[in-house]
Amino acid sequence: MVPISNGSDKLNMMGWNAARIAIMLQELTELQPLLIERSRETEELVNIIADETLEVELVKRVVEADEAPANKAAQEAKTIKVC
Repeated sequence: MVPISNGSDKLNMMGWNAARIAIMLQELTELQPLLIERSRETEELVNIIADETLEVELVKRVVEADEAPANKAAQEAKTIKVC
């Protein structure tokens, strides 16, 4: 059997919920400047990483270009040493 309430319980609960919502909205409002700052910092870091990735790719290409002749010279030296 479902207990019958007089409605005041529901009103009290609604009041409590409204108070909690007001507190959460206040907290969100107070945290908004921090969120904006963190978003800006994150965007800066993403840009830095993108720039550094480009630099690393350039160095990687240079190293890969030097790698083939170096491997060939190493193989020739190894062949000479074996003979």
